[in-house]
Amino acid sequence: MQTTMPPNVAIAAKRINDELNRRPGEPMSISSRARAKLELLQTEYLADVAQDAIRAARKHELATADESHVNAAAARIGSGAGGPSPFASVANTLGGVFAGAALASTYAIMFTEDKHGTTEIVTAIALSIFGFSLLAIGLTMTFIKRA
Repeated sequence: MQTTMPPNVAIAAKRINDELNRRPGEPMSISSRARAKLELLQTEYLADVAQDAIRAARKHELATADESHVNAAAARIGSGAGGPSPFASVANTLGGVFAGAALASTYAIMFTEDKHGTTEIVTAIALSIFGFSLLAIGLTMTFIKRA
């Protein structure tokens, strides 16, 4: 008796096989432990996306989880990154606010004809340093987590 593979699994298997045999003189293989881990990750990912899609549909009081729920769940779950950490989110938000205030202050100092005091200039510099530093930290943490 011959077992047939679902089309989506067959496509994934072909892509994996193509990559393993991409260099004809240097064929590669996947160890049995790596294969077991891939199967586990596939199962966990499928279950996580399905659960998230169902919860989203339930939240909107729907009886059926639709393709849009699955797409949104897949985007949220992604490759397991789960989005930026809470600290990175706060750093990005506050950094953006302070950097925006710094740009507004700097613009006012440079392009208005009023006399600007030392306090206004020091405030613009401090907002720039603090805001852009927070943005740099937050963005770095976000990109490191996605990598």
